[in-house]
Amino acid sequence: MGNFNKSNAPSGSGFQIAEADFHNAIIGGLVDFGEVETEFDGIKKMQHKIAFLYYLETEIPDRDGERYVMTTNYTFSFHAMSTMNKHLTAGFGSDFVNNIDDLEDAILGKQVRVLVDHQQKRDGSGSYAKIDSLRPAKKGTDVSMDGFALPKWIVEANEKGEVDAIVIHGQ
Repeated sequence: MGNFNKSNAPSGSGFQIAEADFHNAIIGGLVDFGEVETEFDGIKKMQHKIAFLYYLETEIPDRDGERYVMTTNYTFSFHAMSTMNKHLTAGFGSDFVNNIDDLEDAILGKQVRVLVDHQQKRDGSGSYAKIDSLRPAKKGTDVSMDGFALPKWIVEANEKGEVDAIVIHGQ
């Protein structure tokens, strides 16, 4: 069981967030955190949590060709109101989502366009980038996995035993 918390880069760390815009990406990985305790309005419950790893085509400025890796954490649910289902339906269509037998096989390596949005941190110390929605990839899009590396917070969570499984496209 993981705690599903990730640390944000501290203010002034030099970390650059992706520009708020559409970006070509490949769904390069899937992280399964298993059953995680969550709390909402004072009510605690166990939920199956996963994360998709989106490897953007966009290079990080002044980082010698290094590209952004963004994660979106989801409750594993195909319910029509779930964020995971909404993102998959927007990116690939309801027929795709309704016929998924194996999530890993269905999404890994898929080309997509992600809409990155910026949100203010709760403590007011700056902003962070998040994936607001998915769209179908434009024809001819071919984002590669060259240079892909797991985000540090996932490596650390795995080392602490907070991750049930990590699956990377092509590995």
